[in-house]
Amino acid sequence: MKAAVDVQLPYSDNIECSVERYMKCGVGICGVCSCDGYRTCVDGPVFPYRSFLKSSEMFGRVHRAKNTKILPW
Repeated sequence: MKAAVDVQLPYSDNIECSVERYMKCGVGICGVCSCDGYRTCVDGPVFPYRSFLKSSEMFGRVHRAKNTKILPW
């Protein structure tokens, strides 16, 4: 995903990216798929690239293990 954004960025900043997270409930109740307050099962999984710029949890910074623990990438 990061490589695709790097190719597109010189041509346009109107980029949308897909986020892959583990989802347990699929309706936003459990919060396992949460990324900076957004629930990927309800609010996503496609987000504007601008939201990744200010994010501390998305786009290669951290990832979530199967046990839902946040780990550095």
